Amino acid sequence: MTILTITLTQAATQFGNPTVARQAITAIDDVLTATISLAAQPARQKRGAKLILEAKSTLAIKPTPKTTSIVDGPIANALPNALALIATSCSATALEAIASNVPARKHLARINRALAFRDYSCSFSFEEQKFTIGNLGLAAHANADEPWAGEVIMEPDCWHAGSRLVLGAGPDRKNTMLDLAHTPEIYSFLASQQPKAIRFQGRGFRNKRILRVIAETKPEIVTPSTALGEIDFQTKGTSHKNGE
Repeated sequence: MTILTITLTQAATQFGNPTVARQAITAIDDVLTATISLAAQPARQKRGAKLILEAKSTLAIKPTPKTTSIVDGPIANALPNALALIATSCSATALEAIASNVPARKHLARINRALAFRDYSCSFSFEEQKFTIGNLGLAAHANADEPWAGEVIMEPDCWHAGSRLVLGAGPDRKNTMLDLAHTPEIYSFLASQQPKAIRFQGRGFRNKRILRVIAETKPEIVTPSTALGEIDFQTKGTSHKNGE
């Protein structure tokens, strides 16, 4: 049985803070997923990678975020080469030199994105291999997010009091995330009202899965039928044909 251990560190960071811990968990999950996927690619073990990630990984947060995963079979044999590639290819400079059509590039870019944003350092240990990568810069084309600005209309459905994040959906996109961490009084007011829809001018980033924004104007509680084009919230998701 072979064990892959990945440990995340960041200078002067208290991982006991719920928001910081959540961000670290996301980062370490991205790194683990990309590492296992990178090893599974040449071995053609996509299902094997899924099983490792779902059933054989253990995460601990204190004192620092750490994940340990049992890796066996063809993926274990391919992992040393994958780790060597990670050690030499995750910096912004190295990543820029890898062509976008190289299969390994998307996994290396995922690691670069996960670690570079908050200047994490990440230690890997597998059998006799041990190394740490850190001080990464974000490669110019490692991030698939696009800058975005405009009017946002969203239906909030999840309120995170600790991080003051509001999750919901809009009529033209599946997921929307509003960050109100810098305006806690607005978050408290909206959370107490539990509005069905809000509207505001925002800016942030979007990709195929989510729009992440901060509000540039105070979010306004609006009537869903007016803001979202006569959407009936009670029957949303049902089909009406021929006036039925």
